[in-house]
Amino acid sequence: MTYKNPLATTTDYGLVQVGANITVTNGVISIDAPGNPLYSTTVVTADYSATNDDYYIGVNSAVATTITLPAGTDGKMFIIKDELGPGSGNITIQGTGGETIDGSATFVNSVTYGSVSVVFRGAEWHVV
Repeated sequence: MTYKNPLATTTDYGLVQVGANITVTNGVISIDAPGNPLYSTTVVTADYSATNDDYYIGVNSAVATTITLPAGTDGKMFIIKDELGPGSGNITIQGTGGETIDGSATFVNSVTYGSVSVVFRGAEWHVV
């Protein structure tokens, strides 16, 4: 069996290149990624159904607001933050299709300027 493009190659001085832009030199892994990663940000003032394109959802509302998460995909994460501060309403986060958040139907953030991160794994969302 012959491979035309090996997954790992060695060069002089103990350098191993693993795939594109990843090198291991004397046990140190380096990743050369162009630019900085950018995350999708959304600001809402009323109830909102998050999409898989969302990452950070800022809530700027003086009344109670509900954020509905999309159907979960393993590893998908959202950050939901109260951006209004004093005078803001509670932020209720709920899953879709019976998906729970740490075993409950909803998670309520009532902390002024508070934020919550949730990640999906298995069959439910987890607060981290």
